Amino acid sequence: MYQIERLIEVYLEGDEKTWTLHICAYDYQNSKRLRKKKDILKAISFEEMDA
Repeated sequence: MYQIERLIEVYLEGDEKTWTLHICAYDYQNSKRLRKKKDILKAISFEEMDA
């Protein structure tokens, strides 16, 4: 009845010199929200991103 919802976020970290890639997927079953989330890359510098 429901489809799995997906979210991909790329955002700057607190110092705004690094970024993070975050993914999330969720579904509803029996009126409960089931969620799986993970940081794929965390606090990566812009120099590392170029590599």
